[in-house]
Amino acid sequence: MSISDFFFAFKIEGSFVRYAPFFNAMGFELMCKAYLLGCRASDYEGLLVQAGLEKVDRIAKKKELSHKLSEIIGDIKNRKPRGQIPYLLSQNFDGFSGSDFVNTLESAYLECRYPVPRQIYKSFPIHGMKRMYSDPIYSSGLHKFCYSVAREILTYINDDFSIKVSRSFLETLRPKATCKRFRRLFFADRANALIGKREVAS
Repeated sequence: MSISDFFFAFKIEGSFVRYAPFFNAMGFELMCKAYLLGCRASDYEGLLVQAGLEKVDRIAKKKELSHKLSEIIGDIKNRKPRGQIPYLLSQNFDGFSGSDFVNTLESAYLECRYPVPRQIYKSFPIHGMKRMYSDPIYSSGLHKFCYSVAREILTYINDDFSIKVSRSFLETLRPKATCKRFRRLFFADRANALIGKREVAS
């Protein structure tokens, strides 16, 4: 589901393009939660289907797994202290740090849908320019950061749970030409490692 959100943000055009950061925020959050829910599988494994779904729902809605991305990312960092997440948070993505974008994604979840009392861009004044700001929500670096973190988390999911991205699912994304461009940017040089083999009907 999270890859679908990233793909929709990638292909959205015209007057609806302002919603793209919202879908990137959704994809980012769902990707992170997928890994953390996998880490807590012992909390719901063995339960009947309905009971298991209710348990997962309660976990996902707890404070540490709400929409507070800074806390969600903090949890992942604690579980993977030698992973690349701390490095990505410190890196520059077209003028903003990864940490800047974590806060930006939290804001985008609201700002892209309705007016808010204080927009995130007010936190990024341009030095030496009166009443001029940089807007991280619509920065070209936002999706680059999201994709980088998503690749890292998909690597964790593959390493820890032996789960790869379904190739047959990716082949359902349309239009095909847009999907091909998206896959090249989203997976970068990790496509072979993260995407499963094509399923063969028996």
